[in-house]
Amino acid sequence: MKKRPLAFLLALLLVCSIGFATTLSVLAASNDNDYKNELWLLLGQDRIMVRGTADTSDGSPYSPEDAADTAYLPLDAVVKYAGAQMTLDGVRLTLTRGEDSWEMSVGSTKWTKNGEEMTPFLKAVMLRDGVSYVSILSACALFGYRSYFDRDIGLVVLSENAISYKMNDKTSLALDIKKIALFLFDHPTGEEVFSDVTANIGEGTHPRLLVDADRFDTLRSLWLTLEEEEDPITDPDEIRLRKWLATRVNDIAKSFRGYFLVVTGEETPDELDPTYPTEPGTYAKRGLALYYRHPYYFYNADGERLLGLGGKDISRIDSYGRKISVKTVFASDGSLLSDITDADGNPVDALYDERGWLVTSSSTYEQTDSLGNVTTGTKDYTFYGEGSDVGGRLNTATNLGNFARNLAFAYQITREQKYAEAVYQCVLLLGEYEHWGSNHFLNCADTASPVSVAIDWTYHAFDDEPEKRDEMARILYEKGLYMGYLAKIGRPQDGIHYDSKINNWSYYGTKNNWNTVCNAGMILSALTLFEYDEYREAAATVTGAGLESLVNCLLQYAPDGAYIESPGYWYYGTYTYMILLAALESTAGTTYGYKDTIGLHKSYYFAQHITSPSGRYWNYHDSSRGTTTRDFFYYASRLWQDPNLAVFRDEDLGESGVGTLFDILFYTPDLAKGGEGESGADLDYYMKGIETVTMRSAWGGTDYTFTGLHAGANIATHGDHDSGNFYLEMGGKLWFGDAGSEDYNVGDYWGTERRYRYYRKSQEAHNTIIIRSDDYAMRFGQTHNTEYQPHATITDFVTEANGSYAVADMTVQYGSTCTSGKRGLLFTNSRRTVILQDEITFSSPTSLTWLAAPNLTECTLNIAADGRTAYLTYMNSVGKRVMLRVSLLSENTDLVFTTVTEKQLDYTIVKSDSTPKVSSPATRLAIKADDVTEFDVAVVFELVSAKDDVIGYRKCAIEDWEITDDEWLKKAQEDYDNTKPNRVYSTGDLVAAVKEIEAADYATRYTLIAKAYVIYLDMDKNDKTAATYMKKYKDYLDEINAMVRQGNADFNKFNGEVLSDGAK
Repeated sequence: MKKRPLAFLLALLLVCSIGFATTLSVLAASNDNDYKNELWLLLGQDRIMVRGTADTSDGSPYSPEDAADTAYLPLDAVVKYAGAQMTLDGVRLTLTRGEDSWEMSVGSTKWTKNGEEMTPFLKAVMLRDGVSYVSILSACALFGYRSYFDRDIGLVVLSENAISYKMNDKTSLALDIKKIALFLFDHPTGEEVFSDVTANIGEGTHPRLLVDADRFDTLRSLWLTLEEEEDPITDPDEIRLRKWLATRVNDIAKSFRGYFLVVTGEETPDELDPTYPTEPGTYAKRGLALYYRHPYYFYNADGERLLGLGGKDISRIDSYGRKISVKTVFASDGSLLSDITDADGNPVDALYDERGWLVTSSSTYEQTDSLGNVTTGTKDYTFYGEGSDVGGRLNTATNLGNFARNLAFAYQITREQKYAEAVYQCVLLLGEYEHWGSNHFLNCADTASPVSVAIDWTYHAFDDEPEKRDEMARILYEKGLYMGYLAKIGRPQDGIHYDSKINNWSYYGTKNNWNTVCNAGMILSALTLFEYDEYREAAATVTGAGLESLVNCLLQYAPDGAYIESPGYWYYGTYTYMILLAALESTAGTTYGYKDTIGLHKSYYFAQHITSPSGRYWNYHDSSRGTTTRDFFYYASRLWQDPNLAVFRDEDLGESGVGTLFDILFYTPDLAKGGEGESGADLDYYMKGIETVTMRSAWGGTDYTFTGLHAGANIATHGDHDSGNFYLEMGGKLWFGDAGSEDYNVGDYWGTERRYRYYRKSQEAHNTIIIRSDDYAMRFGQTHNTEYQPHATITDFVTEANGSYAVADMTVQYGSTCTSGKRGLLFTNSRRTVILQDEITFSSPTSLTWLAAPNLTECTLNIAADGRTAYLTYMNSVGKRVMLRVSLLSENTDLVFTTVTEKQLDYTIVKSDSTPKVSSPATRLAIKADDVTEFDVAVVFELVSAKDDVIGYRKCAIEDWEITDDEWLKKAQEDYDNTKPNRVYSTGDLVAAVKEIEAADYATRYTLIAKAYVIYLDMDKNDKTAATYMKKYKDYLDEINAMVRQGNADFNKFNGEVLSDGAK
């Protein structure tokens, strides 16, 4: 059995004194300034903090070495903290401090102090690569220190005083992280960064963001081989990369042709936009201005913008049949118009949205997700004078910025000037926007980032027309960098339009995806513009503030990279973080320690393990059921020298996949050398950061099982009220899934309690247990708690070749009457059977509902007459029926499966006339228990060929769980199924066996025993396999004889079938 570290074992607190007296108790409340008298070290890091000061000055190897039950500390760091000196003579180590001296030898546990022999170390002194190490306890013994070791985040603390750090406490972790940041990162000012850039690559060097000119030269040389008559490329890796290049550049070329027209002089007037150059050889906007006009405004037939200031929703359908929701239009004085008019109040015969689509009649529509949840589908245009949607978003600006970056990439590869001119036109169009969505600053930063790259990559394309790049720089500054600058200094300057109510970004305290997205966009802008004197101050301010702000996002990744917001937001936040790190590397030549953000590297393994073999991830929290683009795995592989990440990406793309722009920038074939990828990856994975476990039967194929259990708190950024949730794909099909996102614009969706009342965010939309109680504290169906409060945790996690299991302590989630609550997920029988088991006790009668949301868009649900079995079925691609059997095992015969279609909690908000955008509840499988003091239920999920197939689980207590294989079961099944119908067995022997077991109480074992015995009778008794079968038979017989005896009709049925094969 291989046990993984559990929640209560992951951190080891060691409080040590001379003589190795230790205790695991937590001491007095923490003093936030204790670190100023301590030594802080991190596993894998040469950076240390000595008495509150970061120390990397002398280049000493300060990184502790991890071991199974401790960590080894480099003596260099320990003696520096102690104020001592160290000499090494062969294997003899001598430490001195004042009049004291210590002596010890490498490979020995013996040591002396001032010539007196001391109690031997528990671990011998170690020498590795010329560096001397002692264990944590040994370091404590030498100088009388106390210690703290948190393996989750790799933190080791030595102190001269009592230590008060707490394990598994989010508040303490937050304090630890901020202190770690003091020495993990370099904390440069903006001006220091710019000096490093100049020293590293020189002044005026472009391209410089993400990659340099050498990388583009390499890629361009591959591109040029496509034009040669005889292909000079034979290396398969180069052929692969060139294929990606050709595909991506051709895609960009198609987009270019769709939006731009290279004027020849033969066009008709209708083909040209007279507001842009029309002389031959110029590049006129054709579809670009129409498609990317400033969104969230109405336009008349002449393209003139109408005034939209918001108002009552009007649902309409456009001339293409697209259904959208729009707002009423106001006159220029702000008064509501009874009919559609322009800004001057003149009637408008035709109304167009920003893409030129005609808006005509009224309509609404609905859409249903894979679980059957129904929501109103709208393309939500909400029209404000500032030009953003109801949530302040401006995604069109971001899309146009990304298009500009892609065009700049095409320019670098082909050196065709038309692409650079197209970049210029895109940025000019963005300059016509009043802003880039700074009411939702995420969009402002998310637009500034690709625009920065586009300007950098096309810099030398305008060497003969520097005024064009200067104009683009001005636009980037005014619409992007300047807004980030104002967020820092809090006041407008230079007469540039700014309205404080539309800038909602703060550099302080933001730890979610906003942190990396906003800081990346602003710092990339600064790295593009800092050489302009007029933008230098803003660039330096934003860079320094942004890098310091990144400290706050450490908690998003610590301790192990699991991302609470959702897999989709992991990509969004981490992708932008990678862009920032790549930009810092390519310009300043360093990431200033930010690549070592605790958990950031591991987060790539989180992304791998949260995704099923189908390529779709478990869409918990604010995430739709989809796939994650992994185009920064190559860069991450290089950044951390981790070949597994490159292999993961290779496997993801396969033979026919085409890499993205970012794959192309960072891919080199050597990255994957030595990596194992999925073949070496664990099948099961515990994510402490979100208290979640995933399990799988395989990494690939279609006949797989992927399942998981989530504990955690019920309040989180982008989170759901979903503690105890589980997920199941089996046989390559989603059977029980997650509700995903609600409409972001339903109102009070962010930072309020109301968020968790909306159906998709509520407890009852998930595969969990809800407590039905009049207690206000249980109005959500479970405790309404944050990660900084007591919440459910994974307390046991076991993984073996044949299966795995995880157990969550749910007690705190089920309210004040719950005295014990366990939810376990068992994956057994050689990873073929999944069991979800609940063991809950209450101090007084309590009502609850067990809920699970099946995939009813593809499957049919039926419940057996006795209510103890449910069947989900669907027809696969070859017309074969596939059946998932769901079996309820409990001694409480009153508990049965049923379905519910209405909300189960009064507090839950579902779709109604007053809340039209909220989802309607789907049909859910349920088990209702009323006024119980105990709820002990196992639900078994198995793919079966027949409804009466053997149930692959004998219910036992969670604490008695063990992993079993089904090799013997499968062999016995095969042998019996292959038995010829005319075979004659020894009826007497069989009946004798039947009589011995016919009164036992576990029906499924009878079948196994009878099959085993039938096979045994026909085998050579000297055969080892026969002996194995007989031993199995005897083991089962002993087990059954120990059980309460009952009659059983199932065995009699089986007995008759066996005898009918020949024995009459």
